[in-house]
Amino acid sequence: MKILVVKFRRIGDTLLSTPLLSNLASVFPNAEIHYALNAGCEGVFEGNECVSKIHIFANPRAFFAKIYAKIKFIFAIRREKFDIVINSTEGKFGVMLGVLSGAKTLVSFPTKSRFYNTRITHEVKRNWQTHMVEQDLNLLRALGFEPVHKRVEMCGVLPKNASLPEKFALFCVSASEEYKCVSLEMMANLARFVMQRGLSVVVSGAPNEHEKVGRFVALCGSGKSNLSAGENGTKVVNLCGQLSLTEFAGVARQAAIYVGVDTASSHIAASQNTPCVVMFGSIPMWHWGAWDNEVAGLYEHKSGVQRVGRHVCITPNLPCVPCAKKGCKESGFAKCLREETGEFEVAVKAEILKTLKNVC
Repeated sequence: MKILVVKFRRIGDTLLSTPLLSNLASVFPNAEIHYALNAGCEGVFEGNECVSKIHIFANPRAFFAKIYAKIKFIFAIRREKFDIVINSTEGKFGVMLGVLSGAKTLVSFPTKSRFYNTRITHEVKRNWQTHMVEQDLNLLRALGFEPVHKRVEMCGVLPKNASLPEKFALFCVSASEEYKCVSLEMMANLARFVMQRGLSVVVSGAPNEHEKVGRFVALCGSGKSNLSAGENGTKVVNLCGQLSLTEFAGVARQAAIYVGVDTASSHIAASQNTPCVVMFGSIPMWHWGAWDNEVAGLYEHKSGVQRVGRHVCITPNLPCVPCAKKGCKESGFAKCLREETGEFEVAVKAEILKTLKNVC
């Protein structure tokens, strides 16, 4: 038997689908499981024995190049002769792949097209009030199987040339969407707060985030406090652009705590069972909160401070949070994370302190 799982999303979404993969491998132990994903996400499955083959879609920007790439990709998938295709997004291209692959079974969330939806043999309704892990596992349930576990898993290796502090907090100060980010000044204040408690700070980021991470590092030494950053032997280590996904996972596994915003980094850190303090604004935490592999519990409230297992997610205390939009009025800028954040910063520091007391 050959099974194809399709998810044309980003790194975090791809990582959160790993419980679906491992459960498929458990239910169909002799099956050959393939995964179709966007270029740049393939590192999530490095060393993952559940995946027999990865199909990478480059998705070029140019119109005709995109059409050619899709046709070429469809033919490559069709040659595999899959028995089951599981499309784990609402995208029409995933359903199209399933239909044109020749698979007899197509499991998918519904698209916006009635025509495509009629080709789905096992349609799964979206439940936007629950976590992405559970939503993906509903695709397994549609086949008549209950999950045997709900662990988000990713292989991690330590970078060969990086010199890590003995005790450190891992920070992520940026995200692919600016509306998910708090100010660099607030992140630097949080970093100095951690350093004053004896932990160094390791910060990472994508290669295109060098400037932003560099400004954060500079700000970490500019605060006025009773104990300036670095005076107690702590330091800030900048690894921006230097780590692969598996190396970032290895660094995250060594960290005492992760502090950052809702991005792939938080999901990778959580997959390594590192306690996470994650700041949310417009995006609902019940859908994207840091997943605890031991508790596998859900975030039940839409905002405030919520702790599930070793992780805590926190939003500003505002009536509009979360709005589930890409910033205020879809502007790409979230005022809830950028303006009048003094009270929010105090609340985040309190949760960092609680987490550190449990791990240090």
